[in-house]
Amino acid sequence: MNRTLPRLTLAHRALALIAVPALALTLASCANPTPNSALLRLHHSAEGDNKQQLAAEITRLCGHTHDGKTPDSCKADAHGNFPTPKTPAPEPLAPGAEGILAVLAEIPQESMPIIIEQFLKYPLQEVIATFDNKNTFNFEALTIPTAFTTTHTEKTPAPTPTVTAPGADDIRGAEAALAEEYAHIYALGVTMAFTDSETQARTEKLIESHQKVIDTLEQLLEKDAYAPTAAPGYDLKTSTQPTNAESARATVKELTDNNAQFWKNTAAQATTPQWRTAALVITGYLSTE
Repeated sequence: MNRTLPRLTLAHRALALIAVPALALTLASCANPTPNSALLRLHHSAEGDNKQQLAAEITRLCGHTHDGKTPDSCKADAHGNFPTPKTPAPEPLAPGAEGILAVLAEIPQESMPIIIEQFLKYPLQEVIATFDNKNTFNFEALTIPTAFTTTHTEKTPAPTPTVTAPGADDIRGAEAALAEEYAHIYALGVTMAFTDSETQARTEKLIESHQKVIDTLEQLLEKDAYAPTAAPGYDLKTSTQPTNAESARATVKELTDNNAQFWKNTAAQATTPQWRTAALVITGYLSTE
């Protein structure tokens, strides 16, 4: 018995024409993935645990085949080396923190937390010194989107604009970092009334370091009409409150730990090369203080 097949409408045909090339593109792009070039370069210059960690991240980003295996194009050999790209190999990276900064702009966003932790493991004094400009750090200027330069009165300040322009999220990140630093330096000052001589000396050094960060951020956000200003006072958002030398010591530690985590998160979320570099170097600088 003959059966009448349903007729394809124009809409069905259009969908079919779109779906076939899209499927082909997906299969072609996934069939032979290659290791991320920035991570691969870092892997070549890394050693020990860092090298193993980078290898695992490279493999993770490559994904796996339908049967759960690592694609041959992303499979390391017995010596831990990945397949060499067909294009000419770039110049080897300097080992350590300097190499990370050299390829920082090319690091996948999702890999940033790993790179930050590796950066903090390396000796940082020499790298940080290259940005040191006495009272501030000499970072490349942030690009301030036009919407952020719109002036407003102090009596009726406008909220931070909703902007999707490139770099807008980084400007908001820098604004949040400046607000964090204002609150942090205030909190450190509050503990000074209860510290013993040892903790006082430590806290004074921390305040000096964080003031340098504030001066740097104010300079980076100089043209941002929405940059925060220091408030007269802030609440201490810590589980401990300074009432004597012991609690003051604990408060300083908690403040420092919280601030360090804040900067790691800030660096991990940075997207533009300028803010990534600034946030990562500041994170490293504060970790050495």
